[in-house]
Amino acid sequence: MIARVSITIALLVSIASALEVSDEAKAIVNECRTTYNIEIDQIKSGIENKKLPETENGKCFVECVMEKGGVLADGKLNVDRAKELNAKKLAEKPDIKEKADQVIDACKDVAKPEEKCEYGVAITKCVIEHSEKLGIPAPQFNH
Repeated sequence: MIARVSITIALLVSIASALEVSDEAKAIVNECRTTYNIEIDQIKSGIENKKLPETENGKCFVECVMEKGGVLADGKLNVDRAKELNAKKLAEKPDIKEKADQVIDACKDVAKPEEKCEYGVAITKCVIEHSEKLGIPAPQFNH
């Protein structure tokens, strides 16, 4: 779901790196989950099980989090913002930050699907795959 972006991402590119989710990220998640009628348990389960959403609301939730977190801008991955989030979130974990930045670079050219709300999920899938390869731990989401 949001998986490895510091939600942001959440999960998603701090979703690529965060070990804990900030209050700002939680506020974004809460706003988007209200908009798309997503339960907090669905988010936690998705993160813990590395399961991407399959419903339109779930997919739009992921994209909402990424957009509001600044990770998606103008219809594409905002590499600078994602790396800025990594630097902020992982300042005391330079080894993980370096790997998280590698994940962003690996996922920056993910093709944008034409279907509604599919792009955030496509990026998240890439982030999860590359994060696992590099041994980046999944974010912890305590609501």
